[in-house]
Parts: sequence; C-alpha cells; structure tokens
Amino acid sequence: MNETDLILRQITIERLHASELIAACRALDPSAPRASEFIQACLGYLALIEQRWRTRVRGHAERLQAMGDRLGGRGEPRQAALTRALAELRRLDEPPLTTGRTRQDTNSEIKSYTDFLMSYVTSIGDLDTLVAPLYTVADWRAVAALDADAVLEERRRYAALSAEPFLQAQASA
Repeated sequence: MNETDLILRQITIERLHASELIAACRALDPSAPRASEFIQACLGYLALIEQRWRTRVRGHAERLQAMGDRLGGRGEPRQAALTRALAELRRLDEPPLTTGRTRQDTNSEIKSYTDFLMSYVTSIGDLDTLVAPLYTVADWRAVAALDADAVLEERRRYAALSAEPFLQAQASA
C-alpha cells in the first residue's frame, strides 16, 4: 500500500466513523440514561472531523483553482464536474455550526447539525473521488493535513465512542 492509499484509507475511515456516529445520534432516545453524555461526546468527535473536512475543502479549492488552466485539456465533462465541485465546496465552507454547542442543545438543533454533516459526508466523499486521479501524493499530503497525531486522536476518540452501548446497539440493529 502506498502513501496515497494510506491517506485515502484514513479519510474514508473518518467518513465512515462520522456516518456511524451521526446515525447513532439520530436513533438515540434523548431521554435514555447517559444519552446526553453520549451525544456530547459524539458532537465533540464530529466537531473535530468537521474541522478536518473544512481544512480539506479549503485545500481542495486552492489546489483545483491552481490546476484550473491545466484541466482544460482533460475534457469538458471533467472540467464541468470540477466547476460544480468548487461551487459545492464554497457552499460547504460556511461558518461552523459547532461553535457554542452545550448540553442544552435541542433535539432539532442536533438533527439539523447531523443532517448538515450527512450532506457533508456525501459531498466531500464525492469530491475526494473526483480529484483522486488528478492528485499526486504531495497534493494529498497538503489537502488531507493528516499526521500520526491526527490519526491517533481520531482513532482514540472513535474507540471511546464505539465502546458505548448506544453505538453497539445501533450497530446490531
């Protein structure tokens, strides 16, 4: 497995973990014992991942704009797809929705946030797939902004959440 494969594998794992936690938050009965603590821990994890996605979105935008002239020779459909991708990136790079999250978040706020993140999961996954053939390992290093500490932090947080009965119940449902 080469470095690009490792980077793509990690960003895919993060998307899968985020999707799993989003589904668990949506399915959770907020009145269940310890539900509030679990939701807050999930929101903490999702805020970390959302920040990484926003960093990657900005990195993609910078790289794609820099590549713009060179992409013209690759065919009109790819250029049109990249133009759409850049428009989607601009839409996604709105102010963070995670600032100021507290235990008093309402179910509707959490649902709105998880809906937003689910659309983000899909959009950034589509974009990563679209740009993969255009990027070198140097591009992925710059855009993904992953290092050993970042990978270990994501895994540590996810492992703590995956041990929770709420997530285990969701996985067996």
